Amino acid sequence: MIEPFFTQHFDLPSGAPQRPSMTIHHPAIQRIYDEYGVVTSRTGLFRVIDPEEWQESYLPWFYLMRDEDGVFEGPELYPFMTTVFGQAYIFANLPDEDLVGFVDVTSNFNVMGSARTFFLRHLNDPIFHEYNLYGNLLDELAPAGPLLPSECYGFFPPLAIGGEASLETVQRVKLREHLDILAQVGGCPFE
Repeated sequence: MIEPFFTQHFDLPSGAPQRPSMTIHHPAIQRIYDEYGVVTSRTGLFRVIDPEEWQESYLPWFYLMRDEDGVFEGPELYPFMTTVFGQAYIFANLPDEDLVGFVDVTSNFNVMGSARTFFLRHLNDPIFHEYNLYGNLLDELAPAGPLLPSECYGFFPPLAIGGEASLETVQRVKLREHLDILAQVGGCPFE
């Protein structure tokens, strides 16, 4: 189920893939790390990241995703891939769980579903790619050079408080600091 998306966007590493140190219970996510490791896509739009390293920065959005039964309360959710605009693809790191999801930190939008649905439909949807992932802006930003793993593009003013997603409003920023600002202006819970 991961093959179409990953072969389209990522190159296999020439050496041993860089794997996270945490135990991953989700078979599809574990397979990503086994085959590709921590890596950036060819276009630079997607980055497979170390889940443990980035979980705390995304926890405010995970707390937003608590369900009415209290099954997901935040700490069992981890990011496995981000975009250069800071959005995160996430997974529930619980035994026998197939859930993955998407968190748009620019608008607090989040969705969870089965891994099959995300890898076969959501990740390869060209309309979602262009408008929700701001893929239409990435080509125009490419001459500025690749981002460092600790950086992202952010919109100012933030979209959550009425800003616009345009070339004129985008800036290169530090990812952790940007996530903190977005969580605060977006009213995300911190526990």
